[in-house]
Amino acid sequence: MVSTSPRVLVVDGSRVVRQLLTRVLQAEVPEIETVGCGSGADARRLLDDGVFDFVTTALRLPDMDGLELAHYVRASPAQTYVPIVVVSGDVDDRLHRRSLGGKGDSTESNRRPHT
Repeated sequence: MVSTSPRVLVVDGSRVVRQLLTRVLQAEVPEIETVGCGSGADARRLLDDGVFDFVTTALRLPDMDGLELAHYVRASPAQTYVPIVVVSGDVDDRLHRRSLGGKGDSTESNRRPHT
């Protein structure tokens, strides 16, 4: 039987954070199917095995950068338009210097001031 429930991939090195995000998502969309994993390599395997409707990933993963994983998702024709949310407990300059499209400008005029 094929499920019509939305599939969400939750990628974070912390099991506690994965559980927290899963609970929040399931509270908002009870019929959602969440699949969690703790590394970029595990996420790549899961993405290669099936399509997801939404991906959330930590900015910092044990084995790769979350933005690198986002680029991997975008490179897959079946998942080019899947929404991706990159979650971070801290904001650093990497977010200001990088963009998913690769066309971002890292000049000072495009940076937000730190508050």
